[in-house]
Amino acid sequence: MTALLKLYSVQFKIRWRAFFQAMTLFNKGKLNFKALFMIFAIIVAGAEIIGGYAYIIYKVFVLSPAPDIIISLSFLFSQIITLIFGLFFILGMLFFAKDSEFLASLPVEPWKVFSSKLLLVYTNEIMVTLAFAIPPILIYGIGTGSGIIFYLKALLITLFLPMIPLAISSLLSLLMMNFVSRTKHRDAIVMILSFALILGIVAGQNLLTRYMTSAGFLESAEELLRRSDGIMRIIGRAFPPSIWASIGATSETDALANTALFILASIAAFVLITIISSKIYYAGALSHLETVKRSSSKKNSKINFTQSSPTMAIFALEWKTIIRSTTYALNTLIPVVMGPVMIALMLHTYEGQVGVVEQVMPLLETDKYILVIYGLALAGILFAGMTPASATTISREGKTFWLFKAMPVSPKVQVRSKLLADLSISYLAVFTTIGTAAFIFKMPILIVFQSLVLALVATFAINCANVIIDLIRPKLKWDTEQEAVKQNMNVVLGMGAMLLILLILGGASFLLLKLKVAPLVNGIAVLILSIVIASALYQLLMKFAEKTFEQIEY
Repeated sequence: MTALLKLYSVQFKIRWRAFFQAMTLFNKGKLNFKALFMIFAIIVAGAEIIGGYAYIIYKVFVLSPAPDIIISLSFLFSQIITLIFGLFFILGMLFFAKDSEFLASLPVEPWKVFSSKLLLVYTNEIMVTLAFAIPPILIYGIGTGSGIIFYLKALLITLFLPMIPLAISSLLSLLMMNFVSRTKHRDAIVMILSFALILGIVAGQNLLTRYMTSAGFLESAEELLRRSDGIMRIIGRAFPPSIWASIGATSETDALANTALFILASIAAFVLITIISSKIYYAGALSHLETVKRSSSKKNSKINFTQSSPTMAIFALEWKTIIRSTTYALNTLIPVVMGPVMIALMLHTYEGQVGVVEQVMPLLETDKYILVIYGLALAGILFAGMTPASATTISREGKTFWLFKAMPVSPKVQVRSKLLADLSISYLAVFTTIGTAAFIFKMPILIVFQSLVLALVATFAINCANVIIDLIRPKLKWDTEQEAVKQNMNVVLGMGAMLLILLILGGASFLLLKLKVAPLVNGIAVLILSIVIASALYQLLMKFAEKTFEQIEY
C-alpha cells in the first residue's frame, strides 16, 4: 500500500506541478498578471457554466412534483459524463503515457501501478462530479429545508459517484487494449474502436431524444417531469446504483441501507477491476510502445530522397504527427465526422414529425433566407471550432520544439505551415457539416455556397486567434500527449476567442436585421466584417511569429 500511495503522490505532483506554478500569483516578489488573468478567466467561465446549470436544475425542481428527481438526474448525469470522458482519460494515462515502460521496469506489482493511475483519473473526475452534484444538492437542501445530515450523506455519496463508471471504463479499456495487443496496426484499430464508441454514444443520445413527444421539446420535458416516478423506474432499470445513491441521499427511512449498498458496490467495482488489471494491464499498456518502436525502426530504415518546399514539408509533418498518434487523431479529427452524424441523427429523430425541415424550408422563399445562411455557417463554424488542433499547434511539439527552432526556415514560414495544417482539419469539418446538411435538407446551391464562404472566412479568423494564443503561452512541458491537447488551457482560451468572434459577427448581423437592411446587403456586410477580422488576426499572427517564436523556452 505504501508503494501505491508513493506512486500516486509522485504522479499527482508531476501532473499538477506545472499548473500550480503557472497559477502562482507572485513570481520573484512581483505580481504575476498573467496568472491573475488566468485565474479570473477560469472563475468567470466556471461561474457562467455552473450558474446556467444551477438555473436549469432550479427550474426542474420547481416544475417537478417529486423534487428528489433533481438528485437522481444529477447523480446519473455526472456518472454518464464520467463514463464517457473517463474512458479517454484512462486510455491516455494508463495506456498511452510515456512512463509506462519505466514503471514496468520497477519492482512494483502491476495492480499497484494500475491503481495509482486509476486514482489519478479519479482525482480529476471527482472535481467534475462535485461541480455537477453540489448545485442540485444545495437547491434540494434549501428548497426542502433539509438538515445537516442530508448534506453529509449527499457529500459522502458524491465522493463515491465516479467509482463504478471509472471501473466500467477501465474494464472496456483493458479489454480493448489487450485485444489490440494481439493484432497488427494497433494504433489504427484503437482509433477505429474509439471513433465507433463516440458515434455509439451520439446514437444513444438520439434514441433518448426519440422518446420525446411530438408536442415539442419544452412540452416533452414538462410531460416527463410530471411522470417523475416513471423516470425513476427507467433509471433504476438502466443503472440501479444511481437510484441507490439518490435514495441514500434523500430518503429518511431507507437511507442507511441504500447508502451502504451504493458504497459497497463502488468499492467492489474498484477491487474487481484492480484484480483484473493485475493479470492483463501491462500487456495492453506496453503494446503501444512496441508499435512506436516498430514504426520508428521502419522509418529509420528508409531514406527519403524526395524534396518539397518547407511549407509543404511542415504541412505534411503536421498531418503525419496527428495520424500516427491515437490521442491527437481522436481529439482533433472527431469533429470532422461528428457534424454529419449529428445532422443525420437529428433528421432521423424528427422523421414523421413537424421538425427542422418543415420549419426551415419556408424561410428560403422569404427575405429571412439570410437566417438559413447564417444557421448553416454557424453549424460549420461550431464543429470546426471543436477541434483543438490550432490551439495546440505549438504545444504538441513538447520537448522536441528545439528541432523547429533549429530549422533553417523562418518563423513566419513555420507558423504559416502549421496554420495551413490546422486549417485543413477545420475546413474538413466545415465541408462535411455544411455538405451533409445541404444534401439532407436539399438546400439550394447558392445558399450553400454563401454559407461555405462565410464559414471558411470566420474559421480562418478563429484558427489565427488560436495559433496566436498557443504562440504566446505554449504548453511544452507535458508527459503524455493527453496533457498536450486535453489538459491545455489554450484550448479553453481558444473556445473563448471563437465565442468572441461569433459574438461580434452575430451582433453585427442582428443589428442589421433590426435596421431592416436588405438580406443581400446584410450578408455582404457580415462577410466583409469577417474578412477584416481574419486579415487583422493573420497580420497579428505573423508579427507574433517573428517576435515570439525565438523567445519560446523549452
